[in-house]
Amino acid sequence: MSQVIGDVEIESDQACAVYDARTGQIEHLHRVITLKGGTSPERSEIEARAMELAAEKGKKTSHLKTLLVSPEQFHPGMIHKVDLRTGSIISKQHKRRRK
Repeated sequence: MSQVIGDVEIESDQACAVYDARTGQIEHLHRVITLKGGTSPERSEIEARAMELAAEKGKKTSHLKTLLVSPEQFHPGMIHKVDLRTGSIISKQHKRRRK
């Protein structure tokens, strides 16, 4: 199902979380938007590019894994991580620091 934003029709919107396989902490989030008429990359291409970008940002990739997720699972003001048991995204409210 495609989505329209302004005059642009989006064919697909995907996200790939690069996370620490020991803790579930998300180290990098890569988003891939394909416009109508474009070709969506394969899952393996998305995961490889996400890992490549994480490495370019100085992340040590030896303990990182990838998880393809819906971008709709991520909300501003929330902390997200991967549940290592279920392989799903966990979201919780960000705690504000008291002054």
